[in-house]
Amino acid sequence: VTMWSPNASAPLVKMMAHKAPIVDIAFPLDGRYMVTAGADSMVKVWDTRTWKMLHNIAQKSQPASLDISQTGLLAVSSFNKVEVWKDWIGSKPRTPYLVHSNPNKADTISRIRFCPYEDVLGESHLSGFGSVLVPGSGEANYDYYVANPYETQQQRKERPVHMLLDKLPADMITLNPRAIGKVDTRKTREKRELKALNERQQAHVKAKEKEGVDEADIDSEDVEEAIVRPDQLPDEKPRTKIRRPKHLKEKRLYLKKQEHQRWKAKNAAKRKRKEMLGE
Repeated sequence: VTMWSPNASAPLVKMMAHKAPIVDIAFPLDGRYMVTAGADSMVKVWDTRTWKMLHNIAQKSQPASLDISQTGLLAVSSFNKVEVWKDWIGSKPRTPYLVHSNPNKADTISRIRFCPYEDVLGESHLSGFGSVLVPGSGEANYDYYVANPYETQQQRKERPVHMLLDKLPADMITLNPRAIGKVDTRKTREKRELKALNERQQAHVKAKEKEGVDEADIDSEDVEEAIVRPDQLPDEKPRTKIRRPKHLKEKRLYLKKQEHQRWKAKNAAKRKRKEMLGE
């Protein structure tokens, strides 16, 4: 017996199970054990975690097929007879749980399979197909996350969607269908206000550069409507260019700072005129 992996170029496990050719191999649903049947009339049980043989079940004739049910029943067929074994994992069973023989001895059974979620064992032989009732072989309640034997065509179409939703965390699932694609009005309004302020600032700066603006004609309370830089006095040094902020909060602070500088320049001009008149 050799065990392979799709990503490996060599077998991961290679073991000598029987002295004669192997006829069939079966695994339970959990995959912890392996059952092999050989032409030496032996059925062996192996532990796949240690790859050691637990025990063997001797047969009177060469086995033809193996199968393990959902509840762990082991079925072994040989010629026209089927034996079902119970509790074969922990220790070596002494007597079979159920024995079924075909009336016609010439009908050699070639393959056997358990029906999922049903207490039925199907067998194929030379005359056709037959079924045997095996109590307790099928699961009474099916697991919806594994398989649904009564799945309809609509449920088959929706299965990939349900599988994707099961992978999503609970906090990402919302009951509000309008949450996706909703417009954030607050951020949109702030962007609109910031854009309008930038446009007004650029317009006033261009107007000041071309023809100039009288500071007395500007209302000090309307800070956000007009941005005017105070005229430079003859004795003052040229001012360095101030970086214009882009965010709305920084823009408002910039406007207040401009208003304060304009007020200081206006008072300085008044004081200079008084000093000149007093002289």
